[in-house]
Amino acid sequence: MADLRAPGAPPGQDHLVLRHRSGHRGTVAGHESVGAKLDYTWNFYYGTHTAPTIPRLSRQQLSAAAVDDAGTPRKLTADLARRTVEDGYGVLLTYNLPDGDLGEYLSAYTTVLYGQETRHG
Repeated sequence: MADLRAPGAPPGQDHLVLRHRSGHRGTVAGHESVGAKLDYTWNFYYGTHTAPTIPRLSRQQLSAAAVDDAGTPRKLTADLARRTVEDGYGVLLTYNLPDGDLGEYLSAYTTVLYGQETRHG
């Protein structure tokens, strides 16, 4: 978990971002549910589609799918992007972008999410 300021947030309004699927069982200073402090959370098990469950967060604030850009097969990546859109999730978590021209691979999800292919250079 990291304490981050959301882009465009007014001064003094910090936001928490949960980087893993811990659910809503944790507490902050022994008093509040961690879920009560979160703005977004995501599944980080790459190559899977499993939505975290945090009370009060909408699907637009969740990522059910996670993609390892250096290891998740292209066909599975496209399927995870398709499911993200069809199921109404607001985030597709990607990680581990290696060096080089990955335009064809990245297009597997950018075409689904944004209607555009990815071009290198």
